[in-house]
Amino acid sequence: MPTYLVHGFRWRRDSIVIHTILQDLEDAAPNWIMAPRTSISMLNSFYSMYDFLPPSSPPPATYSPPVPQVEKPAPEPKKENNGPRTLTKANKGSMSSLRSLGRKNKPPNLGSKGTNGHTASTSSSDSRPSPSTQTSACEVKKEPRFNEWSVVKLLEQYDPEDIQTASQPYAYVADYMVEVKLGVSLNEEMFKYEADQKAEEAILNAHNAPPTPGTPASPAPNAIGGMTSPSLSIREARRRSRRLGWFEKLRDGLQKEADIGWYVVVCGDEERMVPTTIEEESEDESEEERHMKSPRSAGLRGMFHKRKDILEEE
Repeated sequence: MPTYLVHGFRWRRDSIVIHTILQDLEDAAPNWIMAPRTSISMLNSFYSMYDFLPPSSPPPATYSPPVPQVEKPAPEPKKENNGPRTLTKANKGSMSSLRSLGRKNKPPNLGSKGTNGHTASTSSSDSRPSPSTQTSACEVKKEPRFNEWSVVKLLEQYDPEDIQTASQPYAYVADYMVEVKLGVSLNEEMFKYEADQKAEEAILNAHNAPPTPGTPASPAPNAIGGMTSPSLSIREARRRSRRLGWFEKLRDGLQKEADIGWYVVVCGDEERMVPTTIEEESEDESEEERHMKSPRSAGLRGMFHKRKDILEEE
């Protein structure tokens, strides 16, 4: 089962339903927020409500290229010849010309063998690409999942063997998520998360208080707005300063009393495919119909018996 280590908080199901109703999210399913349309609808509502969220990096939309249409040449008008038709010398030898044409179109060296004793192949078969190369050239890269490009991770816990529970009492909202394949070191992941947070805070704090006019700025090297880039404006500095502690602010807006911490979440079936019970029932019904035979009519049976008796008397 897919298992994840996440840093976030629990979002109660009743709060998810209220958020879906108040924000009028028609494409959202509050009982399963991991659905693609639901996740995107939730993220769009977060960005419309809160201006402190960092930007996400969704994948570019891919569109299939249009099929080129080959223009067919206009058919030439047939020339009407009202005069009598006569056979020419070329037409008289039409049968012989067809036979010679068949000999010319016959592929050469069909049964000939090469120098190594293998059957020689024609040049046309060599020039055609194999189906495997065609399929490999047409393969498209798999589109990344929502939690791979969104700064706000949405996750559900689900046990496919639990058929008594329609939905779990809460979902998870996280800012850090890693899938546990075989094992994971909790200390390493916590250290990595804290290092990323400190680096982000250092970048944002570098321009939290812009220098006053008349005082020279002392930017740090290799920092945004530092020696390698022009200084930020006051508006940009304020916008970036609002991102400090953005996840705690998001928690206060969605579930204020929830605790932010580390959780291990098991999601047994992320896609939750619908079982094909209707198709199986229809197949069973069709097999039963095949075995059932319609009874023959007694009237038809009697008519055939009478016909047989008349033939015997004659």
